[in-house]
Amino acid sequence: MRADSTEPLVEVLVARDVTHAYLAKSRLEDAGIFTVIQGENLQMLSGEIPALEAAPRLLVRKPEVARALEILKEHGERP
Repeated sequence: MRADSTEPLVEVLVARDVTHAYLAKSRLEDAGIFTVIQGENLQMLSGEIPALEAAPRLLVRKPEVARALEILKEHGERP
């Protein structure tokens, strides 16, 4: 699937921090899944907004959600 596709993105993981987000993103991209990290800069606002809202989130294209969740689960992630 092309990166400029208009396919909707779906959240598959709320990461603990930016490092965790990039590690999970790398695993998904190694499997050929286009992945976007949303909110990676919000952690700098820690204390100003609730921690859960500041956590980075991984988004993938809707048709790739099941495969992405399977890969994350294989690596011990709990989406």
